[in-house]
Amino acid sequence: MDLDGGCEIGRARFVEPVVVGEPRVGLGDRDEIARAWMIEPGRALDNYRAYAKLHTALFPYLYTYAKQASVDGTPLIRPLPLVDPNDTTADEYWLGGELLVAPVLEKSSLSRTVTLPAGTWFDYWTNKKVEGTITWSGPQTQIPLFVRAGAIVPRISQDIQTLTDAAYVDNPTIRTADDALDFLIYPSGSSHLVVYDDTEVSVDVIETTKITVKSVARPLQLDVYAVAHPTSVRIDGTERAEGDGWQFDGTFVTLTLAHAGGTTTIEFGGISPDETSPGGCGCHASGDGSGLIVVLVLAWSVRRRRCRN
Repeated sequence: MDLDGGCEIGRARFVEPVVVGEPRVGLGDRDEIARAWMIEPGRALDNYRAYAKLHTALFPYLYTYAKQASVDGTPLIRPLPLVDPNDTTADEYWLGGELLVAPVLEKSSLSRTVTLPAGTWFDYWTNKKVEGTITWSGPQTQIPLFVRAGAIVPRISQDIQTLTDAAYVDNPTIRTADDALDFLIYPSGSSHLVVYDDTEVSVDVIETTKITVKSVARPLQLDVYAVAHPTSVRIDGTERAEGDGWQFDGTFVTLTLAHAGGTTTIEFGGISPDETSPGGCGCHASGDGSGLIVVLVLAWSVRRRRCRN
């Protein structure tokens, strides 16, 4: 993806295409001086490398919504009025159904005002909870990128250097993609996503939070946003101590699993503010077995359905 515009480019005009489109460095074929590496070669390369890694990591997410576009015409890049006709914000856009992008348009600026759609959002880089109109700031290797509460974002490792298979690359020093999937999850209400390869994930937060995933055998990683340290973690009913396949870093519970195929149920206790007791008192779940239930159901189908609060 190329962008015309000559020398007067802001950082977003270079890095944004790497996130949402083809990771190509060229910014205009008609004027050689508009090549990013001729303007600020060191910084341009750093920016390109950071966003190329993000673009690659988001491949399952981007491909999922590109596939949806081919099926029902819903575009991958969605103007805000397309999602909500009452939202007239013109310089931000939905990227698929879970992410919001607010490009920095002023040359060399490191901040901008962002007006978020209604609801709760999280800064992709800092995981800070945000709502309404905010002032965002960050380094040039980051663009204002936000994840909605309730989101399910399929990713692959940012260590992956190419999406082509190992046999084609034929170079053991280059890390190639495998079947592993990483799900970034912000539990809230009910959500449902079918990945482009028909991997299916559902999240329901009522008395507990249930995430349903069904799949062939493959490595899985769950990065689940948590407001507190889990009071318990169970996989298929078996209690797991911290360090035995999961850890909590203060923001996310990260659980890795050598999924054998079929259905796996994972239960986290006490990590979601939306959890309620069976009596519906609105209080937080205790450590008595109530909590976040993650039922991973990885199914192969083409449709995508997402329910919101």
